[in-house]
Order: sequence, then structure tokens, then C-alpha cells
Amino acid sequence: MTDAEKLTMLETMLFPKQTVSEAVEAQLRVYLDLASQAILKYKYEYSSSGIPEELPSAYDVVQVMAVQNGFAQAGAEGQLLSIENGIHRHWKYSDMLQYIQSAVIPIAKVTG
Repeated sequence: MTDAEKLTMLETMLFPKQTVSEAVEAQLRVYLDLASQAILKYKYEYSSSGIPEELPSAYDVVQVMAVQNGFAQAGAEGQLLSIENGIHRHWKYSDMLQYIQSAVIPIAKVTG
């Protein structure tokens, strides 16, 4: 999946039937880049072959869903629960990184 396809997917998920401004597109691109870096670091940090420069396509959906989770909670970072006017909001993942850690299995380095 190309970056443009990921961006289109996110725009459709987050802003259905709306035109997205250039500022929001730029923000989503930053989230995509951060998610890619976080996935690579978490997955390959202890790999004996090192961290690859590009995200393997197997993690495209994880990257998009991590951005969706992170973007949807923007402004509520660090909150696990919000109660306003009797409305209770709970988040399954507290942030984008927690989603990534739940969806990616890291490679372990063998020592000995």
C-alpha cells in the first residue's frame, strides 16, 4: 500500500464525506511517519540484523489503525477515562504506541 493510499484510507475513516484541508493532510502524514518509526523500533530494536529503513507491507494496516487510534484521541493524551455531563468515555488503547505494542510482536535477539 502506498503512502497516498494510506492517507486516502485515513481521510475516509476519520472524515467521511468531507474535504480534508492541507493542514490536516500534513498532520496525518506526520502521524503516519511517527507510526512507521514506532513500529520499526518496537519490532526490530533487538534484531541482530538491525532496523530496516522502510516499513514492511505486512504492517501497513497496523500503521493505519495506529494513526486512527492516535488521531482520534488527539487532545486527550494520557487520559484513560473521561466523564463529562454524565457521558463516560473509555479508550481501549491509551495512545498510538500502546496500539502498536498490542499488534506487533518484537523480534528477540539471541544471546549466548
